[in-house]
Amino acid sequence: MQVKLEENEDGEIFFRIPSIYEQELQWEEGDLIEWIDNKNGSWTLQKISSLDKNFKSET
Repeated sequence: MQVKLEENEDGEIFFRIPSIYEQELQWEEGDLIEWIDNKNGSWTLQKISSLDKNFKSET
């Protein structure tokens, strides 16, 4: 599957996954995803954990 990378107003990069894949993967908005370089031009994405909805980063 190919997806378009987008950038939010804070400069963070994100992508949208079609809902059918979200349901199958049991991923939700805000989940932390690890990007694993397969060293062949492809990447494996693996869910690490869900973000705490009350989490606020300090700047």
